[in-house]
Amino acid sequence: MIYSNNLKKFNDENFKKVAVTPVFLNLSGFAYEDSSLFLGKNVMQYTTYQFEIFNLLKRNMRVISEISSDVISIHSQTKYSDLIRWYNDQSDAIELRNKKASGRSEGGISVTHRDVNR
Repeated sequence: MIYSNNLKKFNDENFKKVAVTPVFLNLSGFAYEDSSLFLGKNVMQYTTYQFEIFNLLKRNMRVISEISSDVISIHSQTKYSDLIRWYNDQSDAIELRNKKASGRSEGGISVTHRDVNR
């Protein structure tokens, strides 16, 4: 019972909260290319939870580096839900822009001639 109650804290919503916290974003900026700088160990030694948070932080750092305007300002009244929504929206917009730039479809299934011949 105690284990289950404590494990409930390790959920997707709380990981996203950690990943939008400025102190962790700053830390992940230093470790973007070298994951050992984030927690002082190789990414292969991360726990599942640490790996999930690190991936969210990398995504958020990518969003920050690719957004040229409309950067969200963080102040004492900013809610985690607003930050999470902003990063999700910006990440989706970047992915859509990249898909359009590469000529991939905007939705549905991408089918190649190899798939059709199977």
